[in-house]
Amino acid sequence: MKTITALLLAFSCANTLAATIYNDRNNWLNATVAPIVTESFDNQILDATMITFDGGITATGSNPMGANQDNGVFNAQWEFRIYNPGADNGFASITVTFPLPVMAFGIDINSISSSRGAKISGDWDGNGDQVTDLWTHHGATSNGFFGVVGNQPFSEFTIFAADGSTVGNDFITADDLSYEDLDLIFTDDFE
Repeated sequence: MKTITALLLAFSCANTLAATIYNDRNNWLNATVAPIVTESFDNQILDATMITFDGGITATGSNPMGANQDNGVFNAQWEFRIYNPGADNGFASITVTFPLPVMAFGIDINSISSSRGAKISGDWDGNGDQVTDLWTHHGATSNGFFGVVGNQPFSEFTIFAADGSTVGNDFITADDLSYEDLDLIFTDDFE
């Protein structure tokens, strides 16, 4: 019962604050409250418009174009391709949906191009989507961590490339998608 009380107190305090975005996995982990579950992409999944990872998370591409409609798991990494306006290969966006609402998630994202405008968005605080440019967030480098601790539960995030200085597509790889599992707290407390 102490776990539930502490969690509810943490959530009520969080609701008075804005969502916080992190570029360091350890700092993000230190800010989370609930148990963390990590999707490490161990099993291969062939490219498809919608795929389901081992833990039940789905990744769904929208508006597929061209021959390179990448959205699959290979070599222990999630690999996908998004395009910006004027390009012709991949998906306009990829939306990741959790099986249950979460308060926080973090993901290691690699191979971001400086010129394609790859972004991540989600409604972390109930006030509409917040958009983060991944190249800038990573400190003007192609590899890095993106994490968020919201102030209310959310169920999805989207990766897209709505602009960029060069027309084209970004072939992106990601690993270790981690998230707070709110269900584990309540299940563990009553067992």
